[in-house]
Amino acid sequence: MAAIYFHIGLSDYGKFSRYVKKIFNVGIPVVICISLYILVKHYNLLIDVLINLFEGQNYFNGYLWQLYLDFYWDKNRAGGTMAIIFCHILTVPEPKYKSRNIFFILTVLPIISAIRHLQLGFALTAIFINIRKMRFIILIILVFLVSIFPFRNVYFQILETSTKKDVRMMGLANTINIVTEYPFGVGNGVYHTFVLNNMDELTEHLSDYGIHMPVGPESDVVYVFSSFGLLCGLIIYAVLVVMLFRLWRLYPSLTYPDKLFALVFIYFFFAGIGEDWIFSFSYWLLFGFALGVITANRNRNLRSQTILRPQNINMKYL
Repeated sequence: MAAIYFHIGLSDYGKFSRYVKKIFNVGIPVVICISLYILVKHYNLLIDVLINLFEGQNYFNGYLWQLYLDFYWDKNRAGGTMAIIFCHILTVPEPKYKSRNIFFILTVLPIISAIRHLQLGFALTAIFINIRKMRFIILIILVFLVSIFPFRNVYFQILETSTKKDVRMMGLANTINIVTEYPFGVGNGVYHTFVLNNMDELTEHLSDYGIHMPVGPESDVVYVFSSFGLLCGLIIYAVLVVMLFRLWRLYPSLTYPDKLFALVFIYFFFAGIGEDWIFSFSYWLLFGFALGVITANRNRNLRSQTILRPQNINMKYL
């Protein structure tokens, strides 16, 4: 995929860009119709959400369950689809689609609210893209970290409690155990089997709240280091981090759809903290597009003709 996208020249780039926009112009109305179907047919879910809005629980999960029952659209696929559509909206600020984009956001809001990794991924992506203007905020974060150091024991106790209560924290704790016991990991595709074979022992050691150890890794970090060990895991993430910063440097000078693929890769890198996307076919397809963006000659030509200046994600036309 990277090789194919690499060889798309400037003459064909405009055509490819129009094709990508057409795909989204068809796909977004389809997603809107699906969301409206869930909202209308299962309106009782919205009533439950409003009644329990301040109870501190995620009652929007009912929408995800209905998506799966009615359309076989699970949380992972729904989150990935929403993320890619949002990246498209943010990189194509066309006023004529403003009303449609607003309507899309309103109809899928319950689904977005139920997917925490979608919120986390975009929050971290927005910060990363705009990090050139974030020096003051970074300084505040550093001061905060230094200020809590005298109370580190209290925070460590809170962290330990969370580790034994949250399924993703349990997965990270399991990763540390695996890397310690198996320096080269348990092997690609073996994580689920490993957890199932050791379910009782893992639940006993990693949970004090009767919560069973999740069978899935629930995080790219967990999957990579548990499957391939510390050394290979660091190598894999080193490659991803190099691509991440390379795309960050290119981002201000990119045009659509290169900017779209760059933003999607950056999003999935950060969203992978809370969801296991990596090593799926769709992930490596997007990886190929991102690598093609980095290596394409057209972008080097554009960079030589463009005065680089920081650009924020354009929220104006949402």
